[in-house]
Parts: sequence; structure tokens; C-alpha cells
Amino acid sequence: MKLYILIILFLTSVFAEEVVLKIATVTPEGSIWTKKLRDMDRDIKRRTKGRVRLKIYADSRKGNESQVAQKILKYKVDGALFLQSGMEELVPQTSILKLPYFYKNYPHWQSAQQKLKKGFEADFNKKQIEILGWLDSGFTYAFTNKKVQSLQNFQRLQNWLYTEEPLIKTCFARLQLQGKEIKVKEVLQSLQNKDINSVYASPYLLMALGWHEHVNYCIDLPINNTVGGFVMHEKAYRSIPTKYRKKVARIISKHMKVLSTSIHKENAAAKELLQNKYNVKFIKPDVNWVKTCQSIGQKIANENVGKMYTSQQLQTVK
Repeated sequence: MKLYILIILFLTSVFAEEVVLKIATVTPEGSIWTKKLRDMDRDIKRRTKGRVRLKIYADSRKGNESQVAQKILKYKVDGALFLQSGMEELVPQTSILKLPYFYKNYPHWQSAQQKLKKGFEADFNKKQIEILGWLDSGFTYAFTNKKVQSLQNFQRLQNWLYTEEPLIKTCFARLQLQGKEIKVKEVLQSLQNKDINSVYASPYLLMALGWHEHVNYCIDLPINNTVGGFVMHEKAYRSIPTKYRKKVARIISKHMKVLSTSIHKENAAAKELLQNKYNVKFIKPDVNWVKTCQSIGQKIANENVGKMYTSQQLQTVK
């Protein structure tokens, strides 16, 4: 009888159904983000003996980040690698880390993120979401195909207005920027057709999306940093066999840390390439332009207290 039970247990272990976690991302195939997801999948399969794997839906195949966030909440998608609006859709308070023209530099932003992330993780848990790794893609900048040295010149351009980021949308409106509301997937064609003259992105993302071939200038004034992460619905996380659950979490966390480091290196390398190979000129905006942006950034930060985040959280990041 004991031998029979042992055989059954052995066969159950050998032929147990694998856990396939459906992970969505808007990042394109071949980009550093999607490559890292593929590495993560291989590592998980190897370390769990094939019992757990990721099925990756890249290139916005499951929708934009806001749509994917809603699908995760309804448990129609197991998880996602978010870069921008997905985190805010799940936990609006994370928007404080994306304030435009607010953070002085990367160390200032990094300090804010470290101070707030434990509280944010608790907020994700309240939504039945596990956050298994944090990510930022570096500061964004405005890139143009026409030379502008004053805010007045910039206001005359046809800018890409990204409507999925309410703080950016408000900021651009306050700056009185003209332009078009275009989906990310349509930006490249709009640049090619010269329907728009300006986009905003981190240096690496600009190149990853192929936008760099249609811009000539960078306004050397950081706009905002993006906050992203690897999230998974609690039910999906619990579907991982108990003996592998913490191991999978550690693997994801490790790869996300490596990804963050790699992205910052890629941003630095992309900046050099843009300047030295593609002859993109980095232009310092005039003093009035800088002061206007900083003033608008501070006002937006104050106005959203009680709407997106608390007064205490804002005081924490100042």
C-alpha cells in the first residue's frame, strides 16, 4: 500500500500540470524590457524544473497599460510589466513619483521612491496585487525636429500629447502646447509624415521605438521619471506551487533590479549615440522657460494633494 502511494505521489509530481502565467507589456519585441522578460521566463522554467513559466504578450497585444491594469484586477490577465500608467491605474498614489518638473535630479527621485514604496506595496496588496519588483525608465525629455530655444517657439510646434498620463496632460496644457493626441503605436508614422514635431521619451525609449531617426534636437530639461514594476494578481501568485512560490518571487525581483541598472546604462549610451551618431543637438532652454516649467510643476504637485496622494506623502518627497 505504501509503495502504491509513493508511486502515485511520484507520478503526480512528474506529470503535474505546469503553471503558465500570462504576463502583458506594451514594450516592443527586441527591446531591453521584453528581452529581460524572456530571460526571466527561462530562469523560472529552469529553477522550477518546468513547473512554472511565463507566457509573454508584448507589443500592447493585451491593450494599453490602463486596459491591462483593469484586466489584472478582473483576473483576466495574470500580471504585467508596467512602465507608466499601469501602476497609477492600480494605485493612484504612485503618480507622485511621476510629477513633471518637480524632482531636481535622479538621486532626489530615488530617495522619494525609497521612502514611499513600502506604503505603496501595502496599497497594492489591498487591491489583491503582488508587486514583485520596481522599475524606473529614467527621466524623459522633449525631442523635436525643429530648433526651439524659447517656450514661445516650443508652443508653436505640433507636439505629441500623451493622454494616458493625466499629470503630463495637465502640464502640457499649462505650458500652452499645441498638438495631437496620438496612441504610442501611431507616433512613429506621425513623425514620418511630419504631423507632429515633438515627442517626449527617455533617450533609450526614443531609440527603441525608432523615433530617433525623425528628431534633430533635445530640450535638455528633464520632464519626469516614470515608475513601473512587475505586478501579479494575488490569485495568480498563489497558483504557483508553494515550494516554488518564494523562489519565483526572488527570481523576478532579481531580474527587475538588473533591468533597472541596465536601463540606466542604456540611457547613457543612447544619449551618446544620439549626439555622436545621429547628430541630435542638446539645447539648454532659457532661464524663463526653466522657471515657468518649475513653477507649473510645483503648482501641479500642490493641486493634486487629496486627489492622487496625501499632503504627508508630498512633504515626504520634497
